[in-house]
Amino acid sequence: MHILFDNTKGNMNSFLKELAIGDIEECCDSKTFSKGEDYYDNEYVYDVYLIPEDNMLTATVEGSIDYEIKIIQVNNQIKGSCTCPVGGVCKHIVAVLLFCAKESENIKYSEPAKKVNLNYQSYLETLSKEKLIELLVKFAPKQFFSEINNSFSNNKDAVNIFLKVQKAVQKLFSDYDLLYSPSDFEGALMKQFNLLKGLEKHLKKEIGELILYAVKEVEQAFDEGYLYLDGYYNDDDYFTSEDFEKYILKYAASLDFEEKFIFLQNLADLLNNQSYDTFYEVIQSYNEAFNENEIPLLKEKFLKNYASLSVLLQKKFYEIIKTTLSFDEKEYLLKELSENSEEHVFELAEILANKKRIPDAIVVLKKYIDKTGNCSIDEKIVMLYLDLLAAEGKDISDFAKNAIRRCRTDTMLLKLSQFNGVDIKTCEDILKKENPEKMLDYYEAKGRLKEALLLVKESKEIWGNRIYEFFKKHKKDFPDDAENFFCTIIDKNLLSTGDSYYQAIADALKQIYQIKPTLASEITNNIRKNYNRRRKLIQLINNQKAF
Repeated sequence: MHILFDNTKGNMNSFLKELAIGDIEECCDSKTFSKGEDYYDNEYVYDVYLIPEDNMLTATVEGSIDYEIKIIQVNNQIKGSCTCPVGGVCKHIVAVLLFCAKESENIKYSEPAKKVNLNYQSYLETLSKEKLIELLVKFAPKQFFSEINNSFSNNKDAVNIFLKVQKAVQKLFSDYDLLYSPSDFEGALMKQFNLLKGLEKHLKKEIGELILYAVKEVEQAFDEGYLYLDGYYNDDDYFTSEDFEKYILKYAASLDFEEKFIFLQNLADLLNNQSYDTFYEVIQSYNEAFNENEIPLLKEKFLKNYASLSVLLQKKFYEIIKTTLSFDEKEYLLKELSENSEEHVFELAEILANKKRIPDAIVVLKKYIDKTGNCSIDEKIVMLYLDLLAAEGKDISDFAKNAIRRCRTDTMLLKLSQFNGVDIKTCEDILKKENPEKMLDYYEAKGRLKEALLLVKESKEIWGNRIYEFFKKHKKDFPDDAENFFCTIIDKNLLSTGDSYYQAIADALKQIYQIKPTLASEITNNIRKNYNRRRKLIQLINNQKAF
């Protein structure tokens, strides 16, 4: 979740009623705003729902795939998240905010209802069997008929189809031109695997082995520098295929339980040893491979074979069956899982605390905290530990300094400030030294803006983007300092040429205009006069509505 706005005036509903276009421009850079505006103008935003009791708004934005957006009020802050890989304030969030600002009357209330087109359904129910067959033959895709033909083929034909597909798939991984284009490669790969649909009952083992081969070869292609988006070698930007992941899960679902367990185990073992997480979603969706009647079988199998499974598979199968476990079974498994997983340490301590076994929960957390030495640790574990110590009347003052050193965040410092007896000044000094950016967040949360400004001026460890955000947010609190900062940004970026530098200049000019319009106009005129050969820069400035 990324912080979008402060909201001290009420709930999410009242915030949305007062949301203005200028507010949205302030929460992102102009490039992101422009892209979000395009998405809104193209009507890519739909299913916008406000859930008042949760102070949350949800929406869907159409893209290469549909992205889910959540905007929620937490305390006095409005935060947003999107399922796209960008992170932070993306064009999809901006598009949704623009929808809220411009079409508030079209926001629906409560949870989205399941879409059912009753007109179509009622019409189809009136048709005869012959008419339905006629429509099916006329409009069904070729793949539909191919799959039916495969399911009725004899073993000899099935083997021939498989051998052709197997050869074609192997050839794909030696086509180096194709491997430089992930989207083309995905299309070619799915074209071949789709030819196998319907053959699962004939060639379960062979298709499973071909899937594992493809997964392994994708990893090998990454290692050799192929299948990276835009042709650039970047560890965070490589081939994924939602269609292939769905194919794998559908294949797994078609297997008998024992075959399914073995296939998913082999796939997990393969993925567990890979350096890339391109098939991460397959593991996360393992539950889709099992029907309701197989969950008891999975529970029995899991409890019996737990020790022989990889850690990755242990975690996933536990998530699938945990609602069927007794308290004793859950406690046993969580004790095992917690040896390798922070999240399960927390879950174990939480269920013990809920059973009023607070001393046992404290022992679990202390063991893990001590085991990890001085390393960073998930703050929710430390926060639960603090709460349980306090509930037992234990003195937490000594542990407080350890807590802020292990969890160098503003939220941990805010947590510690709630407890009596904690030397909060010492804890503040620790965070200020260890993580100045988070200390800046802490000062802002506490409303200690003068100290925040002093930290910005003194510290050399706060990233420029964070300082930019600070002055953008507090330019009216410190107009002179903000003006000097944005002028420096402009001077620095005028030394270079290129779109990113020009965008930074335009964004800084917009901030100065909101502080001192006359100065912004003066700088703008100076740029037009002295840098008129930088046509893209001049065009960008001219496009700014304020100028």
